[in-house]
Amino acid sequence: LAASRPAPTADLRAQGAGNSESRGAGKLRQVLVVLQMGVAMMLITAAILLTRSLGAVLALPPGLDPDHVLSARVSLPESTYPDEASRLALADALKQRLAALPGVTAVDFTHIVPFSNSDWTTSYAVAGQPPVEGATPYAHARIIGPDYFDVLSMRMLEGRGFVAGDRADAVRVAVVDQKFAELHFPGRSAVGERIEGVDAAGPVTIVGVVNTARFVSRDRDPQFGSIYFPMAQRMPREFGVVLRTEVDPLSLGSALQRELRAIDSGLPAFDVLSLEQRVEADLVDRRGISISLGTFAAAAVLLTAIGLFGALALSVARRQAEFGVRKALGATAASLQRSVVGQGLKLAAIGLAFGLLAALGLMRLLRSVLLEVSPYDPASYAAALSLLVATAVLASWWPARRAARVQPVQALRGE
Repeated sequence: LAASRPAPTADLRAQGAGNSESRGAGKLRQVLVVLQMGVAMMLITAAILLTRSLGAVLALPPGLDPDHVLSARVSLPESTYPDEASRLALADALKQRLAALPGVTAVDFTHIVPFSNSDWTTSYAVAGQPPVEGATPYAHARIIGPDYFDVLSMRMLEGRGFVAGDRADAVRVAVVDQKFAELHFPGRSAVGERIEGVDAAGPVTIVGVVNTARFVSRDRDPQFGSIYFPMAQRMPREFGVVLRTEVDPLSLGSALQRELRAIDSGLPAFDVLSLEQRVEADLVDRRGISISLGTFAAAAVLLTAIGLFGALALSVARRQAEFGVRKALGATAASLQRSVVGQGLKLAAIGLAFGLLAALGLMRLLRSVLLEVSPYDPASYAAALSLLVATAVLASWWPARRAARVQPVQALRGE
């Protein structure tokens, strides 16, 4: 607004008289531009790093396939289902009914549904291996049915999964994941080895090795290896149902409720969601942070461009007499343009230097949420710097063009 009402003669005389108010206002504008550039550098760098981290997380193989899988939870009252035998009978009946539904290709149970913000860890010992002094090993633990790995498209790497013969009166068995096997049995087979301290009935024998899966959170590697136990040997009161379907999994939610109530009219299924919905919910915070920070970063770039443009436009408007004199003395339009653009780039460089230091400090705080991307990733910082330098050049171009078009005769006549 100030630049739209220039008064070159008055400004030149005021500057010649040493008008401190005008000079102070100009310094203040420059300081504000530098601060805007610094904040924009910090926010853009953070936004780029978080966006790249989110992309890297989405690209990581989860170890299971959540597509076309319906999940729900069931809680059995202890008064009606006081023992494992009664709970297993209900589970067997429900599995038969659900497997017969049109569009269902596989169904089974787990005591913890993947991506449900729940986990269970257990301490253990490997038979024949001395314990590590001062350290108690832990593993993620899951109780599952024999077709659970098929429902989630997980791969058996060695041995077998659970079979109908793995009942309560049979030898206690377990399946471990690849991470557990590589930790305790590097270079050799884990099948046939025994795990102690996880079952009151005694040691359990490893019968198979399955691929490692991210079932607690999509954006985190499992903290420990995993041990899977057969549901027929330790049936819980509360368990989850997982169904792989050929149709929209949510379209089978009402059918699941109907089949469960056909067995026991007092039993509802709750928390009925597709696994894809659970994955999206698991990532909602990370997505929200990335989107919010990206929005603030975009606003910061826009404000920085406006601020730099305004400061340079006002400076050019008040220096028209100076530019006229310089042109009369032989200065070219290109040299005047370079002078104004250089002024803008100088302010940008100072702001970027401060912003770079601030970004490095901020990334130390964000280290815990940056996965698969270094908080000091050079490509991200280079992208942020390039964007802001380009913004500074574009914001400086119009005021520089105006300076180059000053006519010496008009400027000197005004003087």
